[in-house]
Amino acid sequence: MAPKQMQHCYCKTYRCSGSLITYNELRKHQRADKSTEYQDTVDQINRQIFDLTLRHDGVPLMQGSTMWGHRGGHNASVPTSVPASIPLPDIPTTPPPSYPPDTSNRVECKSYEDLYLWDVEIALRIEAVAKMFKQGIATAVGSTESQHAINSLSAQLQWFRTTYHFLSITQPSSSDDSATVLKSAMLETLLTEISHIEKCVWRLEGSSVSKTSIAATYDTAKYFHHPFQTTSPLLLVAVFIALVLNILGHVSRPSCNLVLRMLKILLQSIFEEKGGPTQAESRILLNFPRDIRSVRKAFDIEPTVTIWAACPKCSYTYEPQENGNISTYPACCTHCAFPDKPPCGARLTTRHVLNGESVRVPIRPYPVQDFNEFVGAFLSRPGIEDAVRRGGTIALRGTASSDLHDICDGSALREITGPNGRPFMECPAEEVRLFWTLSADWFNPYLNKIAGKSVSTGSIVMTCPLLSPSLQYQAENIYLAAITPGPREPSLDEVNYFLNPVVRKLIPAWKDGVWYNRTHNHPRGRLARSALACVVTDLPGARKITGMAGHSAKLFCSLCKLTKDNINNIDYWTWERQDYRATGTGLTSIVEAATQWKNAPSKRRRKQIFAQYGVRYSVLMELEYFDFHKICCCRRYAQHVPRLSQISCQEGPGYGSPSK
Repeated sequence: MAPKQMQHCYCKTYRCSGSLITYNELRKHQRADKSTEYQDTVDQINRQIFDLTLRHDGVPLMQGSTMWGHRGGHNASVPTSVPASIPLPDIPTTPPPSYPPDTSNRVECKSYEDLYLWDVEIALRIEAVAKMFKQGIATAVGSTESQHAINSLSAQLQWFRTTYHFLSITQPSSSDDSATVLKSAMLETLLTEISHIEKCVWRLEGSSVSKTSIAATYDTAKYFHHPFQTTSPLLLVAVFIALVLNILGHVSRPSCNLVLRMLKILLQSIFEEKGGPTQAESRILLNFPRDIRSVRKAFDIEPTVTIWAACPKCSYTYEPQENGNISTYPACCTHCAFPDKPPCGARLTTRHVLNGESVRVPIRPYPVQDFNEFVGAFLSRPGIEDAVRRGGTIALRGTASSDLHDICDGSALREITGPNGRPFMECPAEEVRLFWTLSADWFNPYLNKIAGKSVSTGSIVMTCPLLSPSLQYQAENIYLAAITPGPREPSLDEVNYFLNPVVRKLIPAWKDGVWYNRTHNHPRGRLARSALACVVTDLPGARKITGMAGHSAKLFCSLCKLTKDNINNIDYWTWERQDYRATGTGLTSIVEAATQWKNAPSKRRRKQIFAQYGVRYSVLMELEYFDFHKICCCRRYAQHVPRLSQISCQEGPGYGSPSK
């Protein structure tokens, strides 16, 4: 259960989505919601007053309206009264289906009146939903009253989805601009209310997992509601041309901005040739973007990235503190390598102008992509959940054959345990369990030319091995966790600083899980847990990431205690195996030795521990289930082929020889 001073917040203003906040912040968010609700009521009254008083002909009524009935005369204004109640549809016993918009058969709306009456009914149902939720939350979870509230809200959710579907295929007459504006506002209201009802149903239903144990809740509704449903096709196609050139054609930003200006001139010329633009066409020209960055932001194709600050001297990383729309960082590095040493003190930030304001930005930025946001988008794509489920089934039961074709065929994944001590892949049907492989490598962005620049930058990448190879390595299914900054490759001690942001996301994702309020196969939300299954990199990279000694060290093996002096000993039964974690035998395990190395008071003491045990501390040891002995493998291609190429192309002809 959550601490007394921390409470869940479901406000609309800040969109907390069940986040734990303090009591004072909760009261502040509640006041903001009341203020917003009050302002919405005032705006609605103002619209009604405008329709009653300022329109030259009033609001024309349709004959035989289904809600208000026939009212003779075209001078009739808006309805003077509102019906006391609206008959609700039958309560379904199964979850309401989703209705994707279909623009193949658009319905012609002849007047503003139909949309206005529709808008009134939407407002009344929104009020009814609030009452239903208030009554349901006051009852015990699982009670008859709570189930009745869930069914009622599900019925309302079905009505809102159906209404959104029919409203999206309704095309107001081209001469009535007010109907077009009202339709756009109604669609936005419906999308907001659909997301709100889904959250209400989720809260009332409860789950097999305690909500207080969930590390985070993420709203994935944006992946299911297209933001350009009501946008003019003319504007959409025009900006999409520039977007495709920028992303797929790798056209530079200035050139894409020029394309946008030329497209605007083209549309303006077309409108002028047919007698001048209408009001709707004038709005298209007025809202036409001038910068490709605005187009990329509107299409929401950029990943959620947090810019950390890496120390230029010691590479220690600092997470930004959000202050409104500005990220703040410490001015200087405060990291101490050892207790008796002074802080690093290197300058972390420099001045930069952002939106006409002077702000401090990192001298050495370290971009990190949000892992939970990526998983939310990953599970929202069609077919992914089914492919993960089939891969999980294979990993859980293994293969009857002695031939192993993929990592899922082996026993390593089956031996990874969950927080409850049972195999990680054993989970309830409403949960999804994900395995990830991590790869880190460094390269020269200026190409590996012998006479070229010597600069090293790196990437930290994760993929899901439960997918088939053809899906696993598609660009949209690869999680680019971070880009390590140059100009040099991090040292053996510094690599932990760059892995730390990734591990900080993996720990709660395995222990508590992350709740996504909607996935492709589960419109009411699903709990996802993730675990790091394997580290896949070349041999030097594997030893650097895991903290083990290199292949040329005295203790060269990461599995046994065989020394380099006895490397010719081929009697494997005499090799003394190393214990990864403490087993109660009294012998020092790898994790215990690494902890001693981490807590050593000086650099000299660290060297002594490393020489004795052949291990350093790795931040991956914070993962309780992770065992380097079982789930750390090397890429054969990365080891074998480059060395053969070097021998054939450099050392063979003598190009690499100092004497030539």
